[in-house]
Amino acid sequence: MMGETSLMREDLLMCLYANLSGMAVYFPLLFRMKFRFTNRTLLCAAAAGVLVCNLLAPHITFLPLLWLVCFVEGMCKIQGTFECMSNIQLWMTPERDFTVFFQALSVFNMLHMVMGGVAGAAVYTRGLSCCMAANIARYGAALDNAAAGRIPDGLPHFMETFMSWMTEISIRQIYGWTAYACIFLFLLSLLYDTPVRRGLKRMPLWQKIRKSMPESRLKEFLKNFKTVSKFV
Repeated sequence: MMGETSLMREDLLMCLYANLSGMAVYFPLLFRMKFRFTNRTLLCAAAAGVLVCNLLAPHITFLPLLWLVCFVEGMCKIQGTFECMSNIQLWMTPERDFTVFFQALSVFNMLHMVMGGVAGAAVYTRGLSCCMAANIARYGAALDNAAAGRIPDGLPHFMETFMSWMTEISIRQIYGWTAYACIFLFLLSLLYDTPVRRGLKRMPLWQKIRKSMPESRLKEFLKNFKTVSKFV
């Protein structure tokens, strides 16, 4: 049994399978969504979906609903990954060779799921053990013989509650440092990308293009776009 929700390891493994199933089922729809919506819309929707699913998952105890949430998160994850990789497609293949692009996408997904999962689990386990030892030493110093004698429910019951508190504090510390690291990497990527974006030509909005385009040419453009979308 694992945690206060009494979920078994097989149940958590099924959550992983549901996440991978969502990625596999949604994969054929990536290009159709690519031609239907803009990159910014897809990225924002994928990020919001992952955020909502991560906030809901710890509070769900009904297993089919939990697996459904993991399935939806897998769909959002592969959509966000595809958008991020398509934005740097010209870095990987300036000739727009799609065979190279999908090979790089597959390698990236394997590294993300296998190497990232193994390394992340090792770092998390090591960090949790260090934080637990530090917090027990820090907060446990206040528990002397006099304080232990004034505990109404007895020392064993209090130690069980105390260890639960230390675990919660340690997990919050790990998530806090992880959030700091993500923000730092995000700002670093923005600083790296700013000089490049200054030299790019800003793409006009669709509303401005529609107003400046003649009516006959606009109808021809929409007709060709619908034809391409139908085959995709």
